[in-house]
Amino acid sequence: DTIVATNGGVTYAQINPGTGLSQASIYTVPAGYTFYLNRAQAFTTNNGAQFCTYRVWSRTFVGGVSTPVVVLSAPFTQAYSSTRIVPRGYPEKTDIQWQLMQSNAAPGSIQLEGTLIKNDGSL
Repeated sequence: DTIVATNGGVTYAQINPGTGLSQASIYTVPAGYTFYLNRAQAFTTNNGAQFCTYRVWSRTFVGGVSTPVVVLSAPFTQAYSSTRIVPRGYPEKTDIQWQLMQSNAAPGSIQLEGTLIKNDGSL
């Protein structure tokens, strides 16, 4: 059967029969580290006539205060690609979600590359 994670009527994740895993792309930067995103790509099997959006959402916790932010929202038709000259830094304890929204049901994927650096400067 389908496994669905909900809270207050909001669906946060779903695992379909035969898939065996969640298709969510969620990452929390460990305490004492900073994550630097170098490259992001999103793809869809849409024919180019459908609406697609690549979105990055984050929540940073500083001094007990939670700050949610939509970092980026980029529309595309079949492929999105971004390589950063200066990597985008996410501080420790930040939750990051990379999301793909489409106007019709179609397979899609997101690939990410980044570096996790200990805040004392070592890898």
